[in-house]
Amino acid sequence: MLKVIFYQKSDKIDKNGESPIFARLSFKNQRISISTCRSISKKRWLFTNNLRNVLKLEKEKVIKNSLDLFQLNAEKKLNELFKIDPEVSLELLKADLVGKVKTNLSTKQITIIEILDKYNKHFRRKVAACERSSASLQKYERSKELLLNFMKKNYEINDIPALEISSSFIYKLEEFLKYESNFKDGYNYIFYIKKGKSRDFPFFYFLKYK
Repeated sequence: MLKVIFYQKSDKIDKNGESPIFARLSFKNQRISISTCRSISKKRWLFTNNLRNVLKLEKEKVIKNSLDLFQLNAEKKLNELFKIDPEVSLELLKADLVGKVKTNLSTKQITIIEILDKYNKHFRRKVAACERSSASLQKYERSKELLLNFMKKNYEINDIPALEISSSFIYKLEEFLKYESNFKDGYNYIFYIKKGKSRDFPFFYFLKYK
């Protein structure tokens, strides 16, 4: 869960006698600070209890609304990044918030191989921590190989955006694993894809996107 705390850099004062308001974002063991592009005098910041009290001045109400929107936007963007990679970097979130990068999924869709790679990377950490078995990891890595073989044979492609996967794609993949592959567990995983029963399998992230 993202934690957002607003604070004032009172050592910096502009010509109007106001100091900038910054946001401190914390997620897991990460912490970053971002300028909110808003400022207020130290006296009013303290008097209003960091804008937490009931506000009477219109300017302070506008600033408070701006900070609330900033927090909502940060939480929304973190959720988008978390869907792509649970080990989301706050530096990437910061870059997105200040406009240095664009992570909107509508402009750059994550692909199915990217999902598999990110999940397998996450699963390796679980294996290293003795939370999951290496045998399970081998099955997930093998499932990526099977998917690559399937796409190459049937579509002559090496990857596909997750949101473009159709029911026909899933059906053909199921047939491929059932009749053309000697990897039985692969067929079982495809069953989970269709039914959405497995929260461990990488395609669960794809189902979430849908």
